[in-house]
Amino acid sequence: MVGDDEPEEQAESETKRAETLIRELERDIVVQGLLPGHKIGEESQLARRFGLSRSVAREAIAIGEWEGFLENRRGRNGGLYVAAPSAEVAVYAVRNYLFLSGTTLDDIIGCRDLLERPLLELAMRRARPEQIDHLATLLEEQGGEVGSRLHIGQLKTFVDELSQAANLPPLTIFSAALRHCYVDRTRVSDLDDARYRRVALKVVKIRQKQVEAVISLDFATALALHVEALKLWRGFHAHPPVGTSTEAEMVQRLVQPDPATPIYEFVRQVKKSEAIARVISQRIADAGLMAGDRLGTEAELMQQMQAGRGGLREAIRILERYGIVEPARGKRGGLAVAEPKIEALLRVTQRFLLAGYAKEPNAYLSLTRMLLREGTRNAAALFGHRTGCEDAARLFPPSFDFRAPPSVQMKQWGQAVAHLCHDRALRCFILIMVELVCMRPDEREWPSFGEDVAPDMARLFDSIATGDAIWAPRQSDRLFECMWPIDH
Repeated sequence: MVGDDEPEEQAESETKRAETLIRELERDIVVQGLLPGHKIGEESQLARRFGLSRSVAREAIAIGEWEGFLENRRGRNGGLYVAAPSAEVAVYAVRNYLFLSGTTLDDIIGCRDLLERPLLELAMRRARPEQIDHLATLLEEQGGEVGSRLHIGQLKTFVDELSQAANLPPLTIFSAALRHCYVDRTRVSDLDDARYRRVALKVVKIRQKQVEAVISLDFATALALHVEALKLWRGFHAHPPVGTSTEAEMVQRLVQPDPATPIYEFVRQVKKSEAIARVISQRIADAGLMAGDRLGTEAELMQQMQAGRGGLREAIRILERYGIVEPARGKRGGLAVAEPKIEALLRVTQRFLLAGYAKEPNAYLSLTRMLLREGTRNAAALFGHRTGCEDAARLFPPSFDFRAPPSVQMKQWGQAVAHLCHDRALRCFILIMVELVCMRPDEREWPSFGEDVAPDMARLFDSIATGDAIWAPRQSDRLFECMWPIDH
């Protein structure tokens, strides 16, 4: 961490012990097959069982709650319980990762445009009669002039209802996380709140018409309205900020939003430590800081954020879990920017998404194929714009092993495409889905291939390197069909 030497070493050591404890506890739950609702014990019992202090046990429990497999209940029957997989936990984890890893407003809108199209199509195809009736009821309840808090709140309700009708968990999680992250980004900017409200009310009217189109199975109109809504949001954040706030003011704005501007009351209010983490992350993005760049000492950050030592250290733990910061080297110490890590997020999302994949693998595979195609297009467009032509050998993953099992080859390919993609949100979703489908919970046999895919793989990275944003996505689809065949 970032304090005086002894407290810093102690805090870092406690964090490592807490991580070790929670991984052991997670293994016990899996090995013993403990079901949701099973009581594990209490904080004091956990500390005694593993021979650790209460503070380490408390931090381990916090990690388990964040990852969504522990529930700490209060009251008469309180204690630690195995938690049921939760969409809310997964959405919150993805939303935090997107924000803290520096996903831009443009990236968010771009991914919303990509993902909400299949979401709309699925909603129209899968909506049950009772869901259609409920959407019709919502429209009737929104009669009258659009201009109140109620209408802004129901903007969220409309989109949530469409996501539920689509009934594909990854799309539901990703689209919800993108919407929430967009609001989070505007809250730590100096964009005009009054203008945000005006745009939101216009979008409410568009969403009303969109729901009408969904009810009447008019996909073309629903899609056109989707494009119109996102165009309004793009126009909103394209305007310059109206002022310049200090880090401390931004923290305060997140913790206690201005009651005169009730736009953000429909997103969960954050604790001060979370607010500090977000403001530090925003500072990294605004300043264009790279891995290794120094952020400051604990004392400097406390002064900038107007925060106490405990709140700042909790914020730093949040950032460290996502790989956003790390201890700085050298005599001055403090914090430095790090490379974002996705491992903790993968554990959270897999816990919720695995069951759905086993039920309808083709839908998960189709989504993965689409994300890889768009990631390839994104990477090719970037290389074509920057250099016009690159040596494909520099892009081809040097660690790729054509003699490895199919699951390893698939993961290496997906990870390589993700890391060439400059859109952070798209990169995140590719990594989540590739990790998930490589686990193969549908128990279908892997295709048999080895070095047979080498020519196709070489052509793919060659087309990325030369900036061919038309051929590269097609080559990605061809490679996908070889590696992840979808049953039709």
